Amino acid sequence: AALSGITRAGRGSARRSAERPVRPESLLWGKLPVSELVMLLGTVLIFVGLGKGQGQGTDLLTVGAAMVGVGALELTAREHFGAFKPHPFFLAGLAVLALTGLISLVGGTDAARHPLAVAFYAALFGVLATMLRNTYTGARGFRA
Repeated sequence: AALSGITRAGRGSARRSAERPVRPESLLWGKLPVSELVMLLGTVLIFVGLGKGQGQGTDLLTVGAAMVGVGALELTAREHFGAFKPHPFFLAGLAVLALTGLISLVGGTDAARHPLAVAFYAALFGVLATMLRNTYTGARGFRA
């Protein structure tokens, strides 16, 4: 091993660096941490809304929560589909939550809380989480 110019420690270091996944970059803005900045601004808006007092900062709270949610969704989707970190349960939960909100808007809260709807949400969550876990595993195998 010493004849090749690479020591045993050097081989281990090279192997570890080759196995370490690289965080995927956004295609639109490169290294600029837009998602993180959006989440930071959303968090600031939430605290400003809370500081306004009872009933005064509702709009700021809503916009801040939406900004944090969109930033978190973009970051987790990029990490998941880029095979950096798996987030199947979070992404499946967001999809089911969005469907629940849509059903609440269209059919009212009684329709969204119906026992059959709740059973459907649970089944959908399981199917989506499994599909997303397989997508991550497939992307990870493809990248390696």
